Amino acid sequence: MQMRFPSNLQKKRQSLGVSQVKFAEDLGLTRSMVASYEQGIAEPTLCNLIKMANYLNITVDELIKK
Repeated sequence: MQMRFPSNLQKKRQSLGVSQVKFAEDLGLTRSMVASYEQGIAEPTLCNLIKMANYLNITVDELIKK
């Protein structure tokens, strides 16, 4: 199964009209870390993955899968 996390994160964040800076600040991350997640350069910790899913009002499953 292919992980679609980077594109899912970016699309969902953008659909809410939230900038990388605002998203990062609200979650206690850096903008560069969010950019790294969206580019597929880095992978979040489980804790951060859960925080992002909650913020985006979706399940972790929806965030990482097709």
